Amino acid sequence: MKPVETRKIFEAKGWSKIAAFQTRNPMHRSHEYLAKIAIETMDGVLIHQILGKLKEGDIPADVRADAINTLMDKYFVKDSAVQCGYPMECGMPVRGRPSSTRSSGRTSAAAT
Repeated sequence: MKPVETRKIFEAKGWSKIAAFQTRNPMHRSHEYLAKIAIETMDGVLIHQILGKLKEGDIPADVRADAINTLMDKYFVKDSAVQCGYPMECGMPVRGRPSSTRSSGRTSAAAT
């Protein structure tokens, strides 16, 4: 999902204060706790997955998405979180950068 798309969702939900969490792994208990605190103090939470070629041994995106959907349905306040993803190859050279430069895996949902 592109930033302009997330902004449209935030506007439709009436959110002006959004916390974002990015992961390439399933959310574990401390991630759940941080998201829940963010839900209590913000208008909503964006849970942003890294999709695409992962590192060997990583859990597939569909399994992670199902786990996050379960959290959203059974643990978080209803309609307080949005899940999306971005196709990025973890640990792979980033297009346009020298092959010796690796992506940190960090992106900003607020970027334009």
